Amino acid sequence: MAAKEGAFAYEYTGYLANIHSVQSYYQANIDMLESQKFYSLFSPNQKIYTKVKNEEPTYYSNTSKVSTSQFASGSIIEGEVVQSVLSRNIHVHKDSLVKDSLLFPRVVIGQGAQVEYAILDKGVEVADGVVIRGTAEHPVVVKKGEKVTEDIHS
Repeated sequence: MAAKEGAFAYEYTGYLANIHSVQSYYQANIDMLESQKFYSLFSPNQKIYTKVKNEEPTYYSNTSKVSTSQFASGSIIEGEVVQSVLSRNIHVHKDSLVKDSLLFPRVVIGQGAQVEYAILDKGVEVADGVVIRGTAEHPVVVKKGEKVTEDIHS
C-alpha cells in the first residue's frame, strides 16, 4: 500500500526503546551509556539537527572521580559520578555521589549529598548531605525546581 502511494521506507535494525513509564524512560537513557546502543541510535551517518549551545566544556576538578557517564557542556564536577547521564550546567560539589541517575540542566548536588537511581528535573537543588535513593525498578523522580532538604528513599 505504501509503495503504491509513492512512500519511501528503509529498514531500521538499530536500538529501539518503547517508553511507556518512568522506569522505561530511565532505562532508555541509561542504555545510552552502552556504546553499541548509543552508536546504533546516533550513528555518524545520520545527521541530527539540534539547537547549538556554545558553552564552556565541563570542568572536572582534581577531587572528581568519574566512570561510565555522559556529560553535556558547562558543568562543574567536584564529586563522584558513576553510570549517569548529566545535562548542561550541573554542579556536583565535593564529596558528593551521583550514581545510576539522570540529571537535567541546572541541577546542583550539595557537598556530601548522595543521589542514586534518580531522575532530577531542571533546576533541582539537593542540599548538603541529603540522600536521594531509588532503585532501578523505581527511580526517584524530583520535579522541576524542587529544593530537596530531606532524605528521599523509594
